Amino acid sequence: MRRGIGQLGRYTLLHRLATGGMAEIFLAKTSGIEGFEKIVVLKRILPHLSANELFVSMFLDEARVAANLEHPNIVNVYDIGKAGDDYFFTMAYLHGEDLSNVLREAARAGRGVPLSLALYVVQAVCAGLHYAHEHAALDGTPLGIVHRDVSTTNVLVTYDGGVKLLDFGIAKAANQSKMTQVGVRKGKASYMSPEQCRAEPLDRRSDIFAIGILLWELTTMRGLFRADNELAVMSLIAHYDPPLPSTVVEGYPPELEAIVMKALARDRDQRYPTARALQDDLEGFVRDYRLGTTAGELATLMRELFGPKPLPWAPGGLLAQLGIPLGPTPEPTSAGAISAGASSTGSRIPVMGGGGTAVGRPGTAVSQSHKTEETPREAPRSRAPLFAALGVLGALAIGGVAWFALGGKGDGGKGEDAGARDGAGPASAGGGGGGPEAGDGPAEPVVPAGPCPEGMVLVEGGSYFMGVDSPDPLLASAAPSHKVEVKSFCLDRQEVTVAEFHRCSDPGECKRAFLKSHWADPTEEPTVEVAAFSSLCNDGREGVDDHPINCVTWAQADAFCRFRKVRLPTEAEWERAARGGDGRPFPWGSEPPGSERLNACGSECLAWFRRSKIGLDAGMFNASDAHVETSAVGSFPQGRAKGDIDDLAGNVAEWTADPFTAYPGGTLSALVPEGSRVVRGASIHGTSVAEVDPAFRRPVPETMHLHDVGFRCAADPKG
Repeated sequence: MRRGIGQLGRYTLLHRLATGGMAEIFLAKTSGIEGFEKIVVLKRILPHLSANELFVSMFLDEARVAANLEHPNIVNVYDIGKAGDDYFFTMAYLHGEDLSNVLREAARAGRGVPLSLALYVVQAVCAGLHYAHEHAALDGTPLGIVHRDVSTTNVLVTYDGGVKLLDFGIAKAANQSKMTQVGVRKGKASYMSPEQCRAEPLDRRSDIFAIGILLWELTTMRGLFRADNELAVMSLIAHYDPPLPSTVVEGYPPELEAIVMKALARDRDQRYPTARALQDDLEGFVRDYRLGTTAGELATLMRELFGPKPLPWAPGGLLAQLGIPLGPTPEPTSAGAISAGASSTGSRIPVMGGGGTAVGRPGTAVSQSHKTEETPREAPRSRAPLFAALGVLGALAIGGVAWFALGGKGDGGKGEDAGARDGAGPASAGGGGGGPEAGDGPAEPVVPAGPCPEGMVLVEGGSYFMGVDSPDPLLASAAPSHKVEVKSFCLDRQEVTVAEFHRCSDPGECKRAFLKSHWADPTEEPTVEVAAFSSLCNDGREGVDDHPINCVTWAQADAFCRFRKVRLPTEAEWERAARGGDGRPFPWGSEPPGSERLNACGSECLAWFRRSKIGLDAGMFNASDAHVETSAVGSFPQGRAKGDIDDLAGNVAEWTADPFTAYPGGTLSALVPEGSRVVRGASIHGTSVAEVDPAFRRPVPETMHLHDVGFRCAADPKG
């Protein structure tokens, strides 16, 4: 039984939760007299940075700023310390999900987030920020705190309905010990204010602009400032006024639109002067439209989206799964104490499941429709997980009806904080994800089932014709088509993520993923290609915990699946799942590949190859799929296979268990390297429609660790 992973002062480090560019975060325990124990989150500066005066100063600035803030909507900092050469501080453990994950799960569930709850969350952020902005030193001197990184990934919703503002790691106080240094990036580009983009001095109104972005995105369910790179995003913010929400959602309440656009004024003098003033106007809108709600209703939404989630120290929780024993159970954190302008009626406004509705004040009716214009999107960046929001245009109704997701195009969005990433919603109001319509084939062979481990779905076995007879040279090794029999099996619904892989590599059960992409013979790889492709290895990047792990060899993939007590899928199993049991030409059905269905090589990919000075003439499609690198798993719901299996085309290609051999009656090319395994599926750099065919297979030497290859696991059903 494991006993944790180390000691730091009086804290026992139980499990590493995440690693960023400046620090790593642990679940930790401290003990005291009479059996006292408390679970905390401990943030420790990375060892190689502990001698760097600038980074130590930035780290301690974060701790000092946050430790002096005590508010129901701000995470509490308990302790700041140093043990040996290690600087650290501890915070309250918050049992919940960041707003990006909330939106992603809502999208996967094919539902929307009620407007009442969206406004509740934004009001809580306003309350926490106003407290921080107003905070003074012990002598009464205003500290002039500016958060500078308000985004969906820094807003956490607890399972009991609390809302907490996180990460004051780049907050600026007037008495801060170190000013911003050249080359140290501050804030996520898609949530910066115009003055922040221009590197001008900041005040609290910069944070108000960021709240405006949150408000725009949460009430339109689209990303606001998106482009191919950070400089382009910053140029958009600095030089262009944001579009009116009503240009995206017809019937958008004009009173709410006025609030949003005032917060988003490019001229800071035209914005709300304080977060409290913005909060006051939101509360007035909530009262007028009878949209009052409570922490309890937010907790209900969390339960509906995520199901029962045991605390890490509870039976069945993370620590129990890791075999780490604990003493008495600490009390969970309480919900935030923000009131979102509850109305006198106290009525709950539910999410609509479909059908037409109207928007307006009580007693009015304004018909709703939705538009499909795409907004510019931004490339993934660092520091926080990507997420897919609803990407759909909803309807809003008052007095018993609410904002709901109708469904729309899925492009997966862009940016590590991605705002509301376009297109993670269902294809229509009545349900049905990105696959073909009902009646497109026989009954689904892929269904969730009890015999499978958590996170897997059951794929029903049977006989089918594996491979394809095609004149396309890319499919030559997939010929001839031949009949095979496959037993029922379980398959991961999503590719193995960076965070999941770390659960094996962090305790030393698996070798760490490579930081370099082994694209070709290492003696022949041009230096420029090595550097460019290696920059796409996810284990060396921040903010991609929910992206697929890549740059791993076949043996590393196999070892991880064995660590989970499962296995890699055979290529016959992989193709069975991708074909859906009805011989479909693509995992989602018969529609041709497009930027809304998979993360492959579109215009964004060609632009990246040009910038990297690597030749590539054409992509799979002309449009941009908004992802230069990998995307968060499950970002393309319209590309799901039957059974809601994500990313069987695009993102990363996938290792299978089988050696690469010729099919019965087929021939093996002399160009196939020795020791190759079968890799299946198109990847981020897929340029041909043939690569999306479920039969497409490619040989990759099992010792290679490529930036466009990852994996998922399979298992035999129980019973």
